[in-house]
Amino acid sequence: MSSILKTVKIGDGVSFVFVMGFFLVLALVGWSGGEGSWVEIRIEGRRYRYPLGDDRVMVWQSTHGKGKIEIKKGKVRMLESDCPDHICVKKGWIFRKGDAIICMPNHVVVEILGETKGEWDGVTE
Repeated sequence: MSSILKTVKIGDGVSFVFVMGFFLVLALVGWSGGEGSWVEIRIEGRRYRYPLGDDRVMVWQSTHGKGKIEIKKGKVRMLESDCPDHICVKKGWIFRKGDAIICMPNHVVVEILGETKGEWDGVTE
C-alpha cells in the first residue's frame, strides 16, 4: 500500500513540474501569435487605427479624462493619463497581436492588431 502512495506522489510531482514548465515557456515566449502591425485606439466607442511602423505621440481626450499614447519602433504605450490609479501607464510597452492597454476610468482601450486583410475569427457551417 505504501508503494502505491509513493507512486501517486511521484506522479503528482512530475505532473506539477510539467505544467509549471509549460506555463513558464508560455510566459517567456508570449501567449499571442506574434508581433502586430496595427494599433487600434477606442475612445468611448470611436475607433482610430494607426500602423505600428509610424512613430508618433497622440493626445487623446474623452469625457472622463485625457492623456497621451506613444507609438515608437513597433511598440505602443500609454505615455500619460489623468486617471487616479495609472494602471494603464504602468502597463508599459505592448507589441504582440492581442495585447491591450485598458484605461477603465477614462473609457480608453489600446489594442494591437495583426494584418486586417484575410484574417478569420472563426469558421461556421
